[in-house]
Amino acid sequence: MAQERVWITRAEACVKIGESDGEFFTAVVRKKTNGQFRKFNCRLGVKKGVNGKGMAYDPKAYDLITVWDGYKKSFRMLSVPHLIMLKVNGKKYYVKD
Repeated sequence: MAQERVWITRAEACVKIGESDGEFFTAVVRKKTNGQFRKFNCRLGVKKGVNGKGMAYDPKAYDLITVWDGYKKSFRMLSVPHLIMLKVNGKKYYVKD
């Protein structure tokens, strides 16, 4: 029996990401440049490698979330407007347009 898809808004997706409490979560986004999908295995709250200078811009102003990507082993920006799917705490959510 196939599991029914759970649809959430982008705002709800941001809340779910914030509630991940530093645990790893999976996000799938559609790349703006060529439409391909990119999968992130990421987490919030990583402090290692931060130099304390801060960023040259505010990611929230561009609808971005700074995450540490476990695949790339570095910090990446997660684009909220391009978010397709999210898996947090073992539950999968699909993001509405």
